[in-house]
Amino acid sequence: QHLAININRAESSFYGEQIEKVQGDLKGLQEQLLHVKEKTGIVSFFEQSRAVLRKLETLDNSRTNVQKDIIRVQARVDKIQQLRQAQPGLLIPLPDLAQEQQLSALEDKYLNLKFQVTTVLQRFTPDSRQYQVIGQQIAAIQKQIKDHVSTILERDLAKLRELQAEEQATDQTISAMKAQLDQLPIVEMNLGNLERDIDVKQAIL
Repeated sequence: QHLAININRAESSFYGEQIEKVQGDLKGLQEQLLHVKEKTGIVSFFEQSRAVLRKLETLDNSRTNVQKDIIRVQARVDKIQQLRQAQPGLLIPLPDLAQEQQLSALEDKYLNLKFQVTTVLQRFTPDSRQYQVIGQQIAAIQKQIKDHVSTILERDLAKLRELQAEEQATDQTISAMKAQLDQLPIVEMNLGNLERDIDVKQAIL
């Protein structure tokens, strides 16, 4: 009877200790699982992977469009700079520049003045005041045209820098998302291990 009483007490004490230990382990695992989920923000690995892949596709398309714009603007800038260097007297390096409203208006004034030169020379000599005045007007218009072309060139260069910065930012974002996608299987494995450990502890409990 003495042995039976003491054995039952020891057995009860043993189970109590084990239950308390398993409950502590289980709580620790559950807290760890919650922390990992909060840190990664992952609810469903399938949905997470699909979302990341969709974002990557969108970013890749965006980068392609930016790269096309960079090529287009760079080609235009290079052409303007090359023509201005090769032909310093050329006022409007590219035909499409003449379609710009302000530049088109300046070109019309310039052509009108050039036409007036012929008329003035029919009546006056190159030394006349009339010819000198129209010559000054032509020089002033030429300077305005060149200055405006320079303004357009600077604007294109600024646009080019902006596009290059956008491309770089997109590349960095894509790299970060690819790294995130590469980490998903590892996180999935860790979460799976934690969930299995929790199931085991619950079964023991």
